[in-house]
Amino acid sequence: MSPTPAAYIAWTSPINPAGSKPLTLAQIWAGLHRKVRHAEEFVPAAIKSTDVISESVDEHGREVITRDVVFIEGGRKAREVCTFYPSMKVEVCTPFLLPENALPSYQEGSVAPDMYRIG
Repeated sequence: MSPTPAAYIAWTSPINPAGSKPLTLAQIWAGLHRKVRHAEEFVPAAIKSTDVISESVDEHGREVITRDVVFIEGGRKAREVCTFYPSMKVEVCTPFLLPENALPSYQEGSVAPDMYRIG
């Protein structure tokens, strides 16, 4: 069987609107925790619901949450494993896709972090 062609898209997206008071790293991290547990609040046009299946700690002491996400289009369900790398990133692994990363990042010359998604 020949491989199926696939297209992968990556982008960065700042979360601090121009001219606003920048979010702190602690606020960004709290938002990432909420997003893992309630993805539909952050992507309401695509995700219908999020159900946390399990919470554990891996061999390196990192928090790991396994969740089922139900997509609006077609009601497709995906089991995702989200691994938290404290104050650095959250890696979301879905069996049929490459891992996505959400990470706070400092742009050159900035004093506050912005959030960037790399997928």
